[in-house]
Amino acid sequence: MLSSTATSKVIERVSSRPDFAVVVYPGFRPGTITVPKDAPPTFLVCADNDRSHVVTTVNLYLDLEKQGVSSEMHIYASGGHGFGMRETGLPAASWPDRLTQWMVDRKLLKP
Repeated sequence: MLSSTATSKVIERVSSRPDFAVVVYPGFRPGTITVPKDAPPTFLVCADNDRSHVVTTVNLYLDLEKQGVSSEMHIYASGGHGFGMRETGLPAASWPDRLTQWMVDRKLLKP
């Protein structure tokens, strides 16, 4: 059994940076976050008829691009807020499939 000191030294050697980020209808005020150059690859998704999140999603995508961070953005025409939490029958309901394809393409998942 490792002592707490030995355990903390082992933990300190492991990066806490995530391998990827999935951002679904983000909500934050513009200018309140700064995207670091070492941000993880990011998948962004929202619906156009959830207007309060469209500008935030686009701005985050552009900030990621400015930092050279690989990202993919999907803005569905309809779905409203919360489309990821319920079956809608709309094209936005396919976003988990797009996410899976993105993760396979990035070698985060096996096909």
